[in-house]
Amino acid sequence: MFGCKKKASIPAPVSSATEAATTSKCGCPRAAKLCTPGLCKAGMVGLTALATFGPKKLRPHVQNALAVIGILTLVRQILRRGKGAAA
Repeated sequence: MFGCKKKASIPAPVSSATEAATTSKCGCPRAAKLCTPGLCKAGMVGLTALATFGPKKLRPHVQNALAVIGILTLVRQILRRGKGAAA
């Protein structure tokens, strides 16, 4: 009675506008709104504020997360520079 109705197996055509909205410059499949540099900077500022002024039980965990993010960012930059010079 309340079962799922089966839809036709013909796929709907994907327009280029929809495809452009789901992929951004960085290649991630999320919408372009989620992959803005401002959002990343705001997140880092928020984490830095929590690591400085946040609850005492949360501070060490956020500081460790920031350290890991910094190391991963550095490794990624080094690898990108190496790829650009070799290719």
